[in-house]
Amino acid sequence: MAQLPRDNYEQTKVPELPKEYYGEDLNGKSLLILNLFALGDSLMFTPILKHLKMKYPKSYIIMETRQGYNLLEGNPYVDEFIYTPVPYTRFKEVDYYTDCYEYVGSYFYNYMNLVDFWAAKLRQFDIKDKDPVVVPKQEAIDYMKPIIQKIRDENPGKKIIMAHMVASSIHRSLPPYLVSKIIDKMKDEYVFITAHPKWEAPAVDISKELYMMDVENLSPYMEKPQYLVAAIQEVDGVISADTVVPHIAAALKKPCVVISGGVAPEAQHFPKMSYTTSQPVYAKYLGNTCSAPCIMHAIAGPCQEAQIKQKFYSPCFDNIDVDEVVSKFKTIVHYIENPDKDVPTECPICKETNIYFEEIEKSWGYRLWECSVCGSIFSLPRKAEKTLDDIINKEQLKAFYDTKDIEDLDNLDNKEKLGITNIFTIYTYPTIRALLDVEPTLKGKKMLDIGFNSGKLLAVAHELLNLDVYGVERSENQAEKVKKALKDINIDIAKALDHKYIKNLKQKWGSFGIVILENIIGNLEYPYEFFEAVKDLIEEDGVAIFTFPNKDRPYIKVRKGLDWSVEDNDYKYTLNRVSARGLEIALKKVGFGYTYANATLLFPGDIVQIMGPPPVLTLNTGNNQQMNINPAGMETYIYNYMKPIFNAFSLHGQFGIVLASKKPINNYWFKRLDVLWELIQTNVMRREYIVNTYLER
Repeated sequence: MAQLPRDNYEQTKVPELPKEYYGEDLNGKSLLILNLFALGDSLMFTPILKHLKMKYPKSYIIMETRQGYNLLEGNPYVDEFIYTPVPYTRFKEVDYYTDCYEYVGSYFYNYMNLVDFWAAKLRQFDIKDKDPVVVPKQEAIDYMKPIIQKIRDENPGKKIIMAHMVASSIHRSLPPYLVSKIIDKMKDEYVFITAHPKWEAPAVDISKELYMMDVENLSPYMEKPQYLVAAIQEVDGVISADTVVPHIAAALKKPCVVISGGVAPEAQHFPKMSYTTSQPVYAKYLGNTCSAPCIMHAIAGPCQEAQIKQKFYSPCFDNIDVDEVVSKFKTIVHYIENPDKDVPTECPICKETNIYFEEIEKSWGYRLWECSVCGSIFSLPRKAEKTLDDIINKEQLKAFYDTKDIEDLDNLDNKEKLGITNIFTIYTYPTIRALLDVEPTLKGKKMLDIGFNSGKLLAVAHELLNLDVYGVERSENQAEKVKKALKDINIDIAKALDHKYIKNLKQKWGSFGIVILENIIGNLEYPYEFFEAVKDLIEEDGVAIFTFPNKDRPYIKVRKGLDWSVEDNDYKYTLNRVSARGLEIALKKVGFGYTYANATLLFPGDIVQIMGPPPVLTLNTGNNQQMNINPAGMETYIYNYMKPIFNAFSLHGQFGIVLASKKPINNYWFKRLDVLWELIQTNVMRREYIVNTYLER
């Protein structure tokens, strides 16, 4: 078919549309931001607006919004607001646009911190100040100020905290009984108010009466969102559910504790120190159908777990530690008033100076910092809310370490002394055995176990390996019981386990061929000096074996304090947290010539707990037939298919171990250890097989 003449067609020019914005220079250009953010989401976009305007002062920024639903009025970083829907004639006039609709509900939107998400979307990777921006209206301040002042006058000497209970979804709303407990803990120093939208005032009054909450209900005054901003401006602090209020508090630099249930504020709003004055308290919950956080943001009614337990509010809130809420709030207040206090100049783990330290949390009376060289996390001041003595006195170790009654230890046979159910003994004993197999020069050398707890490792090394064994323990009660059961072992009680003690120990007992340091790094005030003392304690051809909860494991990143280790209770007990690779860096700086790091493989149970209890999966097999796969089957399926992924991240297991020596040592034994762990975790090797075959004399 012959081509038709081009002239027969009317030439129609398509108008040029604005380009989508991907980080171009905006000076002299206009940018239209298409969105219908919720109130909190709009505030999380304000750090991006501020960054753009500071970076490109000659830019013209236009933002879509809704009438009566705009907390950004008066924001100095927005040049123009356009009310939805945006006219096409206005859209085509701008130079750039960015579409923020399409990502709502997407994986990235749901699981990334939204400030970081929007920064990535607009290619503003150099953003530093992530606090939101809110400008209170003077009319709203004039309206709320006398109301708040009247409460101050009626409660002389007390400061005012706003307790905000209600969120847009019930599973994020705080149970009134939880708020009542917090008020009771703080009522001597603070008077509480609550301020919700005006239409929620009757429900708040009912909760106030039902749970006898000593709180002033200012909800009837909340006719506009700007009145809530003004109320927060006038109070001294905020304790809130995960809703818009924490973002307003962060913008106004008010101390705020966000009580998190099913949502994940560390992923959504507060990663590390994204907000400098707002901090979350995490729910530590493992239920029948879920584990906190479930990452559900909006649901129509009570969550599935609440329905099973016949509750209205999420069961996540039932185990919120009220003392943690109070302590975190007071800690935030203290450091807002003293911003230059407890700022590091060097890393206590690797001793690096003149580097960047990132603040990641304020908790239990101190600040937590992360070293940019070794990646370790440490607290300033160098103290913990709970000491080792507190743990020892309350005998909290027994539940974590699965110990038997030590008083009966001398009545047990050698197999029982192995303590095969103890994760520390299972891990550390094969470590020593494999080490001796490939390093025969270590046989017959002295072994020192620092922090021996129940003494099972001492018994194993002495009775099955014929090593000359020494032990050190902080608990006098534990030490005396083990000394009674294991009469041929040298035991010392350390009143203060630090570098000075280690130096004195060398004068008392001499050098050692093997030094085991189990789970003690987290409690060291001067870890670098301690590592130096350990290096001097071992012989020239000796080895030191450090074991510790691994900072880089996924479990603690998701579950926030529900790990099996004592030292992971939200820094209540620890000063330091290290990774396998980070500890290697520190030990090499100390002067250890050779190090080798590894971590345990993830157990199937650990993987499942990270994700939460698996559901019963119903499969349609055709011919109107269905097949149900129970949770145990789901666990096996999940683990088997994810195992290659987890095996590829060998240093991200639950429990880290680092071998350090002055001279080269054959690290093949670690490979053998990995094989052993694989067999143990897949239940191929049962207890009797381990005892009779692998752990023979």
